[in-house]
Amino acid sequence: MTLSHRHVTQIACGLTFTLISGCAAPDDGTPATQQSWNPDHHDVQRPPPPDIELTALGLVDWGTSTEWLVTGLEPFSNVSLLGSAALGEGLCPGMLDGWCVDLAPGRMRLIDSGSANGMGEALLTLDLPAGPVAGLHDLAVQAVQQGGASAVSNVVLAGIGPTPPHYDGIPVISSSDLFCSGSGWHLETVVAGWASEAVVNIWETGAPIGYGWNEEHGVTPFDYDAGGRWDLWHSVLEDGTDVGSFEPGVNTVFTCGYHDDYTSITVSARIYDTTTGALAGCWIWGDDPDMVLGGFYEYNPTSNPHELNDCRVLPYP
Repeated sequence: MTLSHRHVTQIACGLTFTLISGCAAPDDGTPATQQSWNPDHHDVQRPPPPDIELTALGLVDWGTSTEWLVTGLEPFSNVSLLGSAALGEGLCPGMLDGWCVDLAPGRMRLIDSGSANGMGEALLTLDLPAGPVAGLHDLAVQAVQQGGASAVSNVVLAGIGPTPPHYDGIPVISSSDLFCSGSGWHLETVVAGWASEAVVNIWETGAPIGYGWNEEHGVTPFDYDAGGRWDLWHSVLEDGTDVGSFEPGVNTVFTCGYHDDYTSITVSARIYDTTTGALAGCWIWGDDPDMVLGGFYEYNPTSNPHELNDCRVLPYP
C-alpha cells in the first residue's frame, strides 16, 4: 500500500485529524514536523502485542460522554484514543516502532489523549455530538501507546445511534464519585441500564493499621430513563458525625474538606442486576485499593466482601 501525502498528514501532525494537505503549526508558533512512516505494514515483523486492553465504561450513544479504560500500558506512558468510521489497514507511524493502527484512515481522528498512572492504566473520554452524523453508524476505537514498548490496543467496534427504544441488558457503571457541597457529603453512581441496588463502601486506608474507620451505605434511587438506558443513584449524607451517632445512609463520620480529596480514603461502588439480583459491576479507587482487597481491619462489616475481588481498580485521580 502506498500512502498519499494526504493520508500521511492525517496522523503525522501530532495524531490530529485534518482534511487538507500540510501540517498546521502548533499554537506556540514552532514549525510542525512530520513523523517517519513505514510504507507497508504487511511487511513489518512485529513481536507479540503487549496486553493492552480498551474497555468502554458505559453505553456509546449520540449526545453522551463515555469514559474508556486503557489497561496494560507502560507506567506513566503517553496514550492517545483514536476513532474511525470503520476497521481497516491503518498507517504505521514511526513513533510506534513498526506497529500499525487498525483503523480505516479516511475518517480517522484523535479523540482524547492522556498519561497512564503508575499501574499502567488511563481513563480517556469520548464525547459524541447530540445528533447523528450522516453515514456514521459504527465507531471503531483504538488506543495507541507512545514511548516505551509502543503498541496499539485491541480495537472496539461500537454501534451508535439511533439508540434502541429500550435497553434491557446487564447494567454497567458509567460513573461513580463522592463529593462535598453545602448540603453535605454526596454519593452518586450513574448506571448504563437499570440496577436493582447500589452500594458504596468507604475505608480510611490512610490511617494507621487497626485505627481506620469504614462505612457502607445503600445509595438512594434518584432518577431513571423510562427506556431503561440509564439509572441515577444519589444520596446526601450529613458529614462529620461522631462514631456513636453514625447511621448508614443518613450520615458519615468522614468530613468534608478533609477526607473528600481521596488522599486518605478508598471507595468502592457496586451495582446489582434487576433480573438476577447478582453483582453486575464493581469499581474501587482512591488511596489504597490493595489494602482493602488484601484485608482491611473493619469497625463495621462489609456485605458480601468476596464481591470486592471482582472490582475494577481505577486510577484516581
